[in-house]
Amino acid sequence: MTPKVLNVTGPAKRDVADIHHHIAQHDTTAADRLVLSLYAHFDRIAATGHSGVPRDNIRPGLRLATHGRYNIYFRVATCCSCRGLRRWKPTWCLRLTQSRPRPEPCRRAGRGLQACFDKLSTGLQAGK
Repeated sequence: MTPKVLNVTGPAKRDVADIHHHIAQHDTTAADRLVLSLYAHFDRIAATGHSGVPRDNIRPGLRLATHGRYNIYFRVATCCSCRGLRRWKPTWCLRLTQSRPRPEPCRRAGRGLQACFDKLSTGLQAGK
């Protein structure tokens, strides 16, 4: 089986940070849970391959998956370069959008989000 690489784009990371910041103003635990569940969903998208609904009418190769009230747009790139050899690996590039009007964006990812990512990476290392 071909190894898969998940590439969460900069705009998707900023979207997650904005969402976390907005929710954390009211409940940091809920914000952490949402971010962890979003990244778990990203991993499921990568694991299942071409999941989601094709949205070629927006852009060729674009796919859509939903997570609660959030839309996750992604595409699969099939070619990458590895140590000078061409190898074929699916790469999932994600862009996260909300299906309802978004709160005013905040581009600052506070310590709360970093702590959430630390929990996520600890859980992944522990095999959770």
